[in-house]
Parts: sequence; C-alpha cells; structure tokens
Amino acid sequence: MNTGTQTYRENFLSHTSESKPDKMSLEFLVWMDEVEKKIFEKTQMMLLDLPDENYIVHFEKKMSADDMVKLILSNNYGFV
Repeated sequence: MNTGTQTYRENFLSHTSESKPDKMSLEFLVWMDEVEKKIFEKTQMMLLDLPDENYIVHFEKKMSADDMVKLILSNNYGFV
C-alpha cells in the first residue's frame, strides 16, 4: 500500500507512550493493518476516512480481516 501515509500500526505507535505494545495489542495492530490495506485496495480510502467501526470487538470475536472488510463495505454502502 503506497499511499504516502502511515499504516494503522505506525500511526497508533506514533501516538502512544507505550515503547512496545503487548502481544494482544500487536496482534490487533497487525490485523488492523491487514484490514486497512484491503479496504484501501478496494476503495482507495484509508480507515480514518470512513465512519468508525467496533474493530476491537470484532477482532476479539476472531473475525477474519476479510470478513471485517466485507462488514465495512456493507455498512458503508453508498459512502465508498
């Protein structure tokens, strides 16, 4: 994803005081990067440009990145 902007993970880490995220946080950030990459490929939009979703809830319920992308696109039909 060559968008000229930071990945979700880079953006999060640049705005937190944590020097190193715990394993759960890192897994979530990797998942979010995957979701964002796929959304960008389909819409040419970053997640921050779209309405908020309950990402952490879906991640904790073990939703795949592909299923999250489908949900985002479905919830934002007409917006993207």
